[in-house]
Amino acid sequence: MARKEPDPIDTVLRIMRRRADVLALAILGLLLLLALPLWLVASPPEPYALAGVSVLFVFPVALFAVSRWGMRRMRVALDRIRPRIRDVGIGSFRGMVLVTDDHLFIQSLGTTTILSTFFASDGATCSPTARDGLRWTGPLRWTRETFIRSPGRGSGAAAKELSEIRTSCGAIFARADVLRYSARNPDPDPPSRMATVALSRFFAAPSFEWIVANTARVAAYLTGLAATPPDGPRG
Repeated sequence: MARKEPDPIDTVLRIMRRRADVLALAILGLLLLLALPLWLVASPPEPYALAGVSVLFVFPVALFAVSRWGMRRMRVALDRIRPRIRDVGIGSFRGMVLVTDDHLFIQSLGTTTILSTFFASDGATCSPTARDGLRWTGPLRWTRETFIRSPGRGSGAAAKELSEIRTSCGAIFARADVLRYSARNPDPDPPSRMATVALSRFFAAPSFEWIVANTARVAAYLTGLAATPPDGPRG
């Protein structure tokens, strides 16, 4: 009987849940170390000391409960868009990353979502795996050629389209970049250029449903942006 391959989404969610559990346990252990001197000095502990210490333990318990709730919500959201997901992975400090059937590499960093498209030297769109995307988007690999910010810097059709994308997902801030690969120690078979859109909201990143429903629009925007002449590095 053939062994069933583990579901990659389930695997990533399990890793994320384990990380959240370790964080909650680490905080609980730290609080126990801080509370131990109080218990040793007062034997038996004063009621007010017990009450004060017990309040501190609410935080790791709440963190544990919220992480479980968040994982369940994320699983439901991912199940809705599963047919559009081509690959999934997890970074050391970047959480879950997705690759869609539009070849978009998607990262969520807190309340910011970054959508990236990679291009070969002939201008063709690369089709990365999640592992490729994590490696290619590492630090000290890129030199910026084009930069647009909404609201803020940029004019013309590209800036207008970025503003419309930002408004459609309820983001308060958006930026688009085109970057040239310039790593001193190149990766195996790296892309030549990368175009990205970053969308930031106040309290939550744009939903998976919105992202997947708009990947074709974002991919077309990034492809057009990468085809425009560079405007030089910008801060």
